[in-house]
Amino acid sequence: MYVIEHQIPAREGGIVEYLGSEQSKYTWKGFFSPPQDGPYNGTAGYLLSGTQYIPQNADQAMNAVFQLRGSGANLLYIESTYSNESGYMRSYENGFFVLEKATFAFEAGHTYPYYPYTIDFRGISPTMYGNSSGSASFAPTDKYYSGYVFVWSVSRNGPTSGATTNGEVINTLGIFVNAVASGNAKVAIYSGADFPSAVLTAQSAAQPVHSGWNYFPLRPSFQSTSGATVIYAFAGDATNSSGFIVAQTDYGTITTSVAISGTGFGFPSSLPGTIGSTSGNNIDIVTVTA
Repeated sequence: MYVIEHQIPAREGGIVEYLGSEQSKYTWKGFFSPPQDGPYNGTAGYLLSGTQYIPQNADQAMNAVFQLRGSGANLLYIESTYSNESGYMRSYENGFFVLEKATFAFEAGHTYPYYPYTIDFRGISPTMYGNSSGSASFAPTDKYYSGYVFVWSVSRNGPTSGATTNGEVINTLGIFVNAVASGNAKVAIYSGADFPSAVLTAQSAAQPVHSGWNYFPLRPSFQSTSGATVIYAFAGDATNSSGFIVAQTDYGTITTSVAISGTGFGFPSSLPGTIGSTSGNNIDIVTVTA
């Protein structure tokens, strides 16, 4: 274990005990079970799919985890139960791991499904494409992201674009945040080379923004195509001018960043307008493959 957070009865959060350096391996232990006051096939867990959490009974939850074998890099995000420190959750671990081993048991003596499990995760270095450098602030509208979707076009035709892929499965998008006061964010991928023809293909659920790299798992994942062009987008829900600041660098004529207003905290099925002139501003964003 890297940290243990000792719960305080009747209070949010707990006392944090640091046990040393980050570990390259984690073990989860627990069980899948419906609520013990019923029903027999009640919800035992939730599966993130697209932008929604789908209820799973005990059998479905067990099978969902079992099928993660061989799924490549999975984002392991361990956060504190304390939800209001500087406007965002404290993160203990935000890295990529593969599911190394999963064991399940069917425990006798219960009148309902009860599956104890042990899951081993091992840290890895996934393949990342995109721009991961630059510290200039990308903060249109004074960091006020509510009602705006910020999109930028990234070609995957060659290494100079910084986002070359060869048909890999993209399971995570990441953006780098210089500073944050409040807000949540989510990301999306549009397939197409221009705004009128770009179609929403994959998107993440919303999660609290924190300083540094913010990774957003895509469920289901996105199958890239070698030589294709896609448009990445992110949206925020900051309700005042504090919000958060995304890092960027001047990358010449490779990418285009555009703000679309009046969308709310969501992604339209297609993008209005045209890309227009190339800005050269490249937001710090990476795609993660395994």
